[in-house]
Amino acid sequence: MSDANPSPSNQGNSTQAAESSERHAHAPDDAGPRRRRLPGPVVVVGIMATMATLIFASVVLPTMALKPVVAPLEIYGDLTELGDFSFTDHTGAALTARELRGRIVIANFIFTRCPTVCPVFSAKMRRVQERTEDAKHHLKLLSITADPTYDTPEVLAEYADEYHADAERWRFATGNPEDVRRIASEGLKVALDQAGEFDSGVPNILHSEHFILIDHQLRIRGYYHSGDPIRIETMLVDARRLIVQAGDELASPPHSPNG
Repeated sequence: MSDANPSPSNQGNSTQAAESSERHAHAPDDAGPRRRRLPGPVVVVGIMATMATLIFASVVLPTMALKPVVAPLEIYGDLTELGDFSFTDHTGAALTARELRGRIVIANFIFTRCPTVCPVFSAKMRRVQERTEDAKHHLKLLSITADPTYDTPEVLAEYADEYHADAERWRFATGNPEDVRRIASEGLKVALDQAGEFDSGVPNILHSEHFILIDHQLRIRGYYHSGDPIRIETMLVDARRLIVQAGDELASPPHSPNG
């Protein structure tokens, strides 16, 4: 009987149907469209790009937009209020307010017989001279004696040689005692007084231990204690700032004490 033996085609159809049924039986329950996943490196790059954008927006842009603010130097006094004072330097040349105008000046008070602070004070001024060699055309140094009766130009000349003072830049000034006291107290606004004598007979003259920074318009712009290294560094920075700010108002050509 023919129905007892199925044909090869029927057998093939049955096999395919069985295989199809088996595949469906083992398919996962959530079979459907597959989810797309970003490769790992792409995710990392995306995160880094986002962080870079946030940093640029929150840190870099504000820094670029804001210029550093530097407070201007104070003005503590004006030497022009004294009128045209006159002294004599260690070379014998006259030293007047007119000659200081147009230059940045670092000044101090010393006296040649001083057995205490003056040798160290003058050594530090020498160091200032060395460190400002590049600004020598615009930055001048001035040491005024606190003992003008003894410190004649000749005495000051020997003292200047001892500290290797460049006469084109560093001048030692003397003059009438009353004029010296006046420029100290009324002009530069520092103390200057005598408190007896040392055992050696040398007068014990009390004077400021500060460097005094003066701008090209003869205005006092700062006081810097000679015993404070940080203040001395600040003074050097401030002096250079004044040179830049003065610009074309600085005197030229360089000053020569011999004319």
